[in-house]
Amino acid sequence: MVAALALAATATACATTPGQAVLASPGWGAESTETSRTTPTTSTRSTPTTSSTTTSTPTSTTAGFADDAVTVAFDETIQWTDGLSVSVTAPAAYTPSDSAVGSEDAAAAVRVTIKVVNNSAVVWDPGYSRVVATAAGAELEDIYDTANGITQLPYTQVLPGHELWFAFGFALADTDDAEDLQVAVSLGYDYDDGVFSTTATGGPDRTARAGEPSSEYLPVVEAFGTPFEWENGLSVAVSAPAPFTPTESAVGDEGPGEAVRVDVTVTNGSQEEFDPYLLFVTALSGKLEATEIFDGAGGLESTPYTAVAPGATVTFPIGFKVADPADLVVQVSPGSDYEPALFTG
Repeated sequence: MVAALALAATATACATTPGQAVLASPGWGAESTETSRTTPTTSTRSTPTTSSTTTSTPTSTTAGFADDAVTVAFDETIQWTDGLSVSVTAPAAYTPSDSAVGSEDAAAAVRVTIKVVNNSAVVWDPGYSRVVATAAGAELEDIYDTANGITQLPYTQVLPGHELWFAFGFALADTDDAEDLQVAVSLGYDYDDGVFSTTATGGPDRTARAGEPSSEYLPVVEAFGTPFEWENGLSVAVSAPAPFTPTESAVGDEGPGEAVRVDVTVTNGSQEEFDPYLLFVTALSGKLEATEIFDGAGGLESTPYTAVAPGATVTFPIGFKVADPADLVVQVSPGSDYEPALFTG
């Protein structure tokens, strides 16, 4: 359930205590339009701000990205003027799993780790970003390989002062293509593109431009246990995470990390039935997006199917494999007509 790319997003600075975070502006060069959304009752409109422009001379361009993209070597950092920064690790050869998608005809495969640090004053939404790789002038096919932790763009928004790391895999038509590889990253509509290249010369970290953000509704970051209410009366609360032991039949418990569960409570204060199956719940922990655990034997299944009548309440558990239970943000999206709600400790 990827965020709609047509939606424009935000930007004035505010503190990140519960109830006070704002959403960062989206990206990649398309002209933004605004759609009707169901906003939280505690929201107000933000006033757009303008950031200064600092550019560095590009050494090359990548298919689908601007000609004036800032280009650096892998493992260097591109800093945007609003405080967001990105680095991309040098490509490393890897062997895709048998279940990988996109590597079937590849002569070789490489993976990179993309590291985003949010030192801006607003929440950053990775759903508006884009990652493209090229080699020898041709765009590379992405590899989707959950067994190796390559799941493409995360969904969970990143609070100010937090980081997000995620892996991308790419299929090479020729093993020599790794010597002329570029990975381009766009953080949003109002951000200059950043390109990381094997042929770029090393140097100091570069500064790129973050443009004038568009106004957007201000999503509230609530504490665990505190309900978040949208203007139509629908509200959601997420309990503090608690450790649990998955059963042997659980799916999603593989790999490092700790298993935690939260209880999601939906109260329908609107005038219409609400379908809880539309809820999309994700989590971010210790720089990594958490993996949802499905464990029917342990009482962790999908969201309920039965509609919630006006005035009714339903509570159900969700499990996650997290990197750090003490550093957890849970995001709840009730549907495409709602801004997401964020819950943290």
